[in-house]
Amino acid sequence: MNAHLAPLPTRRFIPIRAPGAAGLSPLQLADRILSLAQAADAAGHPDAASQLLTAMYAVLDRPH
Repeated sequence: MNAHLAPLPTRRFIPIRAPGAAGLSPLQLADRILSLAQAADAAGHPDAASQLLTAMYAVLDRPH
């Protein structure tokens, strides 16, 4: 392991139900994913941005 890098903390992801989260439309979710893709691309992570775009299209293409 590189001595200059500290290990990342290991935490499990626990989904939190926000009030009104059930009413999130596919278009709103796609918009949030697109914002993440743009941020990833701007930060120099084109592969992550591409994967996020794939996820965004999957959200938009699924039957509602």
